[in-house]
Formats: sequence, structure tokens, C-alpha cells
Amino acid sequence: MKSVGSALTAADNVACAPPPPVGRIVGGMRSFFGAFMPATPANAHMESQRCTMAAPVGVADVTHKINDNYFWTMLCLFAFLSQFQPSEPFLVDFLVGDRGLSNRAVYTNVFDLFVYAHLPFVALVGLLSELPFATSRGMLVVGAMCSLTTVLLTRFGDGLQSQQAAQFTVAFAFASRMAVPALIFSRTSREQCQERVHAVKAIMLLSNCCSAALGEFLRDETGTPLANLFDISTVAQLLALVCVMLIPASPNGSEEAASQETEGSEAAGPETAQSAMPNWDCSGEILCR
Repeated sequence: MKSVGSALTAADNVACAPPPPVGRIVGGMRSFFGAFMPATPANAHMESQRCTMAAPVGVADVTHKINDNYFWTMLCLFAFLSQFQPSEPFLVDFLVGDRGLSNRAVYTNVFDLFVYAHLPFVALVGLLSELPFATSRGMLVVGAMCSLTTVLLTRFGDGLQSQQAAQFTVAFAFASRMAVPALIFSRTSREQCQERVHAVKAIMLLSNCCSAALGEFLRDETGTPLANLFDISTVAQLLALVCVMLIPASPNGSEEAASQETEGSEAAGPETAQSAMPNWDCSGEILCR
């Protein structure tokens, strides 16, 4: 009977070997206690079931972590690049010196339009973000397009009308930044929401500081023309648009549904938290296989 029990134990170890180094530890323990606790069919079935379930859950956790890190990286890059405009501190100098507008025209006929358009666009972004076909990510994509259009209109536009049109596009671009916290809330666990929202705001402020310092250095120390500063801003806004478009969309069709799934996974116990996890990665396919 002792040799039969050892044979069953060895066969069970071969049929279901956990990944190393756990496999070596478990195999050694079972070999040591095999003579005293021979494997039974019921124990062998439970061990086999445990081994077949452990690997997919681990892969799903790793996949979710990779997707979350990718989302966070793209969002941070977008936050930095969207605010990186070395030309912004010298906008009045450029409009007066290079575009031939008077100071009075700039302050009364151009900048006033931004003030009037900003609040309605903020309300519009808030309403559109709740629609399934728009979402917070969609608002950020449109805002990045408007920001790129603003720089192009300012850099290459001639006359008062092009500069006035740029004030409407930049107003929507600024309003679309309100969707950044909403996107974080819908894609992040409750424990990380506050940390990530403040981190994104810090990244935006850092970008403003770095871009302004670079603009001052290029203009005052190297004598770079203001038009070249707008070229740098154009490249930064183009890269920001690429980054926000690379942020994966929620497959649920609605970020509100994704947020509810996130809250459900936090409220669930440890056994059901994995199944209630937000479903924007490929863990469902892995589990099905």
C-alpha cells in the first residue's frame, strides 16, 4: 500500500505541476508526507481543479496591470504635451509684431471672444461626455484637435478673422480638459483616483513651467523668432493628439458602466473581485480559453 500511495502521489505531481519555484516546494512537501498521507481520488481532483484555475487568474491580473499602466502612461504624456506651448507667453507680441494687429484690437476684438465662449463650451463638454457615443475620451480627442487647430490658425492665419476663430477653438480645447478627471474616475480604482487626479494636475503645471522657461531661453538667449516657437507648439500638440488617440476606448460603450463595474469589483469579496473587474482588457478571452 505504501508503494501504491507513493506512485499515486508521483503521478499526481506530474499531472499537475505548479510553476517553479512553487512547484519544487510543493513537490518536496508532498514527497515527504506522501508515505503518511497517500493521495486519494477526491484530493487529486481538488488539486487538479486548483491548478487549472490558478494560472488563468494570474495571467488576467498581469494583463489588467499592463493595460492600466499603458492607460496611465498615455494619459500623462497627453497631459504634459497638451500644455507644452513655448509660444503661449508671447502671443500678444506675435499678434502685434508679426500679424500687424494693434494692442486695442487684440484685447477688445480677440481675447474677449475666449471669455465669452469658454463657459458655454464647458457646459457643452459636460453634457456630451455623458453620451455613449461621445465619452470623456472622445472629448479629449476633439479638444486635442482644437488645440492643434488653434496653433495652426495663429501661426499661419492672416487677418483678424483667423485670430478670432482661434479663440473659439482654444476655448473648446481648454473646456475639454475638464474631461480628464472624469476619464480617470471611470478607468481607475477608488484608491488611486485622488492620487492620479492630483498627479495629472501637477504634470500640467510642470509642462506650463517647462514650456515657458524654454520659450524665454530660446527668444532671449538664442534670438529664436517667435514663429519658430509656434512651430514647436505645433509639434507638441500633434504628439498630444496621437497620445490621446492611443488611449484605449472603453469596450462597454459607456464610461458610466465602466465606473459602475469598478465600484462593483471594489465592493465584492476577494473571490468575486476578479470577475467584477473592469472589462477593457483581454482577461475575459484568457479565462474563456
